[in-house]
Amino acid sequence: MKKLLSSLIACSLILNATAQAPQLFGMAENGGSFNQGTIFKMNPNGSGVTVVHNFSSPAGWKPQGNLLQASDGNLYGTCYEGGIYASCTIFRFNPSTNTYADVWDFDITNGDFPESGVIEGPGGILYGVTPHGGTSYSGVIYSYNIASDIYTALYSFNNTLGNSPFGSPILVGNKLYGLTTSGGAKGVGVLYSYDLTSSTYSNLHDFESAQGANPYGSLFKASDGKLYGMTRSAGANAGGTIFSYDMNTSTFTHLYDFNSSTGSNPYGSLVQSSSGMMYGLASTGGINNGGVIFSFNPTNNSYAKLDLDNTSGTSPIGDLMLDANGNLYGTTSQGGTYSYGTAFSFDPTGNIFTKLLDFDGVIGSNPNGTFIPVSATATGITDMEFDKDMKLFPNPTTGEFTVHNLHFTIGYELKITNTLGETILQKTINRKQETVTLSAASGIYFLHVKTPDGVAVKKIIKE
Repeated sequence: MKKLLSSLIACSLILNATAQAPQLFGMAENGGSFNQGTIFKMNPNGSGVTVVHNFSSPAGWKPQGNLLQASDGNLYGTCYEGGIYASCTIFRFNPSTNTYADVWDFDITNGDFPESGVIEGPGGILYGVTPHGGTSYSGVIYSYNIASDIYTALYSFNNTLGNSPFGSPILVGNKLYGLTTSGGAKGVGVLYSYDLTSSTYSNLHDFESAQGANPYGSLFKASDGKLYGMTRSAGANAGGTIFSYDMNTSTFTHLYDFNSSTGSNPYGSLVQSSSGMMYGLASTGGINNGGVIFSFNPTNNSYAKLDLDNTSGTSPIGDLMLDANGNLYGTTSQGGTYSYGTAFSFDPTGNIFTKLLDFDGVIGSNPNGTFIPVSATATGITDMEFDKDMKLFPNPTTGEFTVHNLHFTIGYELKITNTLGETILQKTINRKQETVTLSAASGIYFLHVKTPDGVAVKKIIKE
């Protein structure tokens, strides 16, 4: 089974200044015209399903993990096969023109066979990991600059300090945090950080069987400031665990043990709603042993689940996407009408499950990731460039930042939207420099500035 990222929670990005309902983009590992995977899109209700790209060799194929819409409006992801060295690729897909390109071909020295997507940091730098390749062939942390087309292998893992990272890292401040599936003191994985400023790698925690082993998903930073994640195996019931890590106190806490009756063996990551409840997927277990959708309350460690079956889909091995209305979207890798997996939505308030799509081989098969919302994009979405016309600092921000208009015009419009294109804040600015407070939850947002000189859009990272 192949794993999928996190995207930090989301790393689904919208760069359109017009308010249009987004479509959901996703990937299937197999199927399509060449049985080598697809990129597809659909409406949130499951209608309008369209294959926008059929992967095929010798270019990258067998896509793994989640898509990311970066600050340039393009979608980025990784393939497990294909490329010049047959060691997989980073790819770029333009959703306006349906144009695909491999932008980096992995090799043994600089990383091999990625099984998760990428995240974006400041300056248009993408970050990711591979579970293979590097100086010890134990995987690498890498960066890719989308503007300069420069790839850098930042760190090569070794068995002593962690081996084979599958889930994507997340960026908190100037540090990447992530998990490896093996290696470390007990040989079953570590929780690590990598300081981008000092190029320093730190093994923060060694997993051991009692508290869970072999984490495959990504970490995410919750509203309480802690990192949360899951292990795929071990724990009290040999089905994996949920854990937290406090970055301020370096405290690891084992929170919950999965079991076969309520769901076990999670491969993906957790996501948190505005209520503080966390949600995820377990690939096996439950009444039908087909996996479950579950909720977890970090305040009291309470757990609840919805059982999946062959009709609804089985073996979910990806992440869940949470929309602005609190609805969850995800995929299963097996089951459904054609046994190729399904796409679904789930309303946790009403406990309502809706199957949106049966993968049939033509659309694709065996998806291992989740969705991102992408609004209809157009070429030339900005008339101005932030680096030349506007300044925003600090970014990332803890909530308060300053916008500086270098070409001052009285009465320009400022708007902040979330990743679904919904307006969070809107105001008219009559000063050259304005301090703005973003009180929304941690995540990705977009600042839209409209002046007589044009429009500029800037991504904001709220920590």
